[in-house]
Amino acid sequence: MEEENVKKYTILLVDDQVEAADKLRKGIEDISPDTFNIVILDDIEAMKEIDRNSYNAYILDIEMPVHNGFELAVKIKEKEKDALILFQTEYEDYSVWGYDYDIFRFISKYKMMEMLPNVIKALLEELDRRDVYMEVYNHAGNIVQIPVFAIQSAYTVKGRLLLITEWDTFTVHCNMNEFLSDCFMMPFAMPQKGYIVNLAFIDRLDYEENMIYMKMGYCVKISRRKRAEFYQRYSLGY
Repeated sequence: MEEENVKKYTILLVDDQVEAADKLRKGIEDISPDTFNIVILDDIEAMKEIDRNSYNAYILDIEMPVHNGFELAVKIKEKEKDALILFQTEYEDYSVWGYDYDIFRFISKYKMMEMLPNVIKALLEELDRRDVYMEVYNHAGNIVQIPVFAIQSAYTVKGRLLLITEWDTFTVHCNMNEFLSDCFMMPFAMPQKGYIVNLAFIDRLDYEENMIYMKMGYCVKISRRKRAEFYQRYSLGY
């Protein structure tokens, strides 16, 4: 029987300490063998590499002598707005800064082997989600493919579903229930009847006004009937 071809994702692991980087690489490979191609670079080489290539995920040490992890994260986000970045650090207090950099996960160096299985599980789930595409219609009526994770919100108009992304609005000929059934793995929640939002694109919630503020600058009202359902789904995260 032929061996199953396991898809490999790429990780750029940046750490100025070679032994620490090798330990983390081995830990990842032990948890999920033959899944990741991991490139290890120090902070100086990584700054150059970011200009040359893109990776599925980035693991950055925060404390490095020339370019710290925050600097590298800013540079990566300038090139790839939705890049998956994980920080590793000896100082857990840094974790509160992650919100400023839209960080996927933090790894404490003191608890690395304890935290790593759950972190890698979450990373794989997110990478698999980002690898799901669907056929939709653009404004010209042509069929194109878009990544489902890039859909920020969607709503029903005259029997069609309008899909809102950062770069354009698309349509698909299905109803809301069919769409949610096909995309069950995505973090969609329904604040109003016939309207869904992607939890990954929520900037903040105003609980007093029951308003969702999306990262792209628009807001969505949470209806009275959908409030309990929406907040329950939101509490589960994405």
